[in-house]
Amino acid sequence: MTPGFRKIGNWRYALALKTFALNGFALNGLALIALVALTISSSGCAIVDQNPAKPTVTDPKAYFYSMDSGTYYYHIYGADNRDEWEDISITMRGRDPKHVGTADSNLYVGTWKDESHYHDSVPCFFGITKSRALYFGRSMGSQLPMPSVDLQLPLAKDSTWTFYAPPGMLTTANVTQFDVQLAFNGVAYPHVIEVTYVTKRGTTLANTTVKWFAKGLGLIRSVTTDFQGTIIAEWRLISKEH
Repeated sequence: MTPGFRKIGNWRYALALKTFALNGFALNGLALIALVALTISSSGCAIVDQNPAKPTVTDPKAYFYSMDSGTYYYHIYGADNRDEWEDISITMRGRDPKHVGTADSNLYVGTWKDESHYHDSVPCFFGITKSRALYFGRSMGSQLPMPSVDLQLPLAKDSTWTFYAPPGMLTTANVTQFDVQLAFNGVAYPHVIEVTYVTKRGTTLANTTVKWFAKGLGLIRSVTTDFQGTIIAEWRLISKEH
């Protein structure tokens, strides 16, 4: 269990912290980035555009996972057809040693671990270029999956880009909110980008995913619904430590 959190029934969490600050706080020698500012329902999600002077984003890394080796992310994962949340951690391991010194040296690897039941650990892969932030997902083989282009410059409201993933499907990404304040699950995040990804097979809708990326934290929440609107995957960040 991540320091500073405790389980409260059905895999839900509450912060058990004595001190907090706007940009972060120290706990047991770890830098735990979070902000406790609002009290809202566990399913509530509010967006407030309080940042009228929008910044120019020149590096997608500012809103993506940190690639620094040792950075630790703790999440919970669920869906409408699941009775419990699962605990998932990702620990960054730095550049992928198989690709250092090659044309693909922008690839990074992490350890994806199921903390709930089986405690399996598998590699997961990320890519960073000057203009894009990529998530390849988990892979045990030598061939990486086709990546999701999570972020791509220019980042501004209504920016769009496309990519082919999963195989045989076309995904169109659209920045639906840019540099807004997001309040979710009792936590407020002051600088957030919301991106909606619509995935189709031909002209048929397969699924829709909405992801929220917070500056300095990376992905804080992701919700995927199928063509009927059923939540088939939800991902929530609980903590980031380094």
